Amino acid sequence: MRRALGLLAAVGAPDAAAAGLTLGELAASADIDKSTVVRLLNPLREFGLVEADETGRYRLGVALLRYGQTYPDRLDLRAT
Repeated sequence: MRRALGLLAAVGAPDAAAAGLTLGELAASADIDKSTVVRLLNPLREFGLVEADETGRYRLGVALLRYGQTYPDRLDLRAT
């Protein structure tokens, strides 16, 4: 699970977010085999946390936006 979250963090890193990362770049950044990266990315893609474009570059998925929008809704700014 930590490795999958590491991939999610790599895809969401500021220097990678705009252009996205290839499978090879993700494997190199995590120092793991490409086959393992594919296996770890599959559930992230199923849940919409990561998506791949037509060129095979991985970016953050739209599900993260939905999750992120729920945080301010439950945050009590006065208490914070």
